[in-house]
Amino acid sequence: MKYCSFSSDGFQCDLLAYTVTGGYAIQVAERRYNNPSPLPQDYLRLKKSGKDWDKRTLKAFNSATKKWQKEQSKLSDDECYTKITLDQAGESFWFDDIEQFRDKMYELMELGFWVDWGVIALINEDIKNVHKGVVH
Repeated sequence: MKYCSFSSDGFQCDLLAYTVTGGYAIQVAERRYNNPSPLPQDYLRLKKSGKDWDKRTLKAFNSATKKWQKEQSKLSDDECYTKITLDQAGESFWFDDIEQFRDKMYELMELGFWVDWGVIALINEDIKNVHKGVVH
């Protein structure tokens, strides 16, 4: 299972965090986009049923994403990315224990790496399930 990846939240995540056989892994980015991509929630307009995207909204989001990709393709790496100079950038970590994994995610966030708080909430929910004996 992948908790987050570098492309999460419009390329606004500095961590790739996922499960591996017998544990958990975190890979820390060495660089990040200068200009994050459009986010779906910025375009989200649900149909009245609340279950599906409005076609105009989906078209607008797809158009904005294609425009962003085209703009990025014209840039050099130096124009497109910023090197992350925080301690532990570019490093990888492996854990047997989900709580150690979560604690490292907290630590990396406190250092200044970008990751959505929803990822931590998801890990905390999985910790509750592990304590209940529920494994996914």
